[in-house]
Amino acid sequence: MANAQTQPASPNTSTSVDVAKAQPATPDTPPQRVADVRPDSYIIGAEDTLSINVWKEPEMSRTVPVRPDGMISLPLLGDIKALGHS
Repeated sequence: MANAQTQPASPNTSTSVDVAKAQPATPDTPPQRVADVRPDSYIIGAEDTLSINVWKEPEMSRTVPVRPDGMISLPLLGDIKALGHS
């Protein structure tokens, strides 16, 4: 993580990241941490964890892992391809 500058995290401090030096994700070289890239250039990869929030339906909101096949599972929608989306 030579490109990111961070401070130790504690309940009263926040982590700062130098996003100007961060490299965007590519299919063969995903970043080690989401904070290492700009949010608008991150590409979802296998084994990422996504937080899905459904407006006015908190029981439908959840955190789901991206499976090795690139899919996530959500109630009422079933399996959805997430791999490669930004």
